Amino acid sequence: MIIICALLPAALTQLTKDVWLTMKPGRLPAPDAGYTATDYATAVKDILDSDHNAVEDVGLAEKLGKQSLDAMVQANLLALRPYSSWAADIDDAAFGPDQCFTVVTAPTTLHLYLMKRHRSMLLKPLDTQQVPAQANPDSSTPPSRSSSPTSDALKAVADEIRGAQGKIEDVERQMQQVSSKISAIREAKGEGWQDELAYWQQKEHQLAEKERQLRDDKKLLQEKQLLLMKREE
Repeated sequence: MIIICALLPAALTQLTKDVWLTMKPGRLPAPDAGYTATDYATAVKDILDSDHNAVEDVGLAEKLGKQSLDAMVQANLLALRPYSSWAADIDDAAFGPDQCFTVVTAPTTLHLYLMKRHRSMLLKPLDTQQVPAQANPDSSTPPSRSSSPTSDALKAVADEIRGAQGKIEDVERQMQQVSSKISAIREAKGEGWQDELAYWQQKEHQLAEKERQLRDDKKLLQEKQLLLMKREE
């Protein structure tokens, strides 16, 4: 633990540079990006000002236009999240009274951390209504800090989180396939359909349990990541 803590001040620099670079198109979008810097700033502000750092997609689409919102999601500047009983990083209340809303939030915990940390910079287009093309030649790099040498500690956690998310997405795809299979069996009701249905329902249950465990693992990793970043400050 002592060794890990000694490495913590060095952990954030390279990782934040990598993620910050992916956020640059939000501040300096290409002419054909399908959204503007003001659109991105508005979305960031709404997310940060919300109780759960997540806002209903319909309301944001009405404010910005669906094309703009879809373009920012496609660019991985924002993320759409439907309700899931297995997800614990967003409070159930964010999804509405019946958990029927899809919400817009930051793509990852680190994206949200950088949104909070560099809020004034990200919201600047709301004051100027435009971002000069060459406003900051070094804008791909977050503001430097006096003592932040590179460490493997936080980067390793980020890699684990990405790996966990990849596994979750793979399980979700499998669950969709199994759900389609169950629907087809119920509709066809061929010979021995009840036994086949029971088999696939058991498979669905196993996948749901696997997804729950993966999300629990991911949550623990995210909590560890936040702890590392707070200790770095």
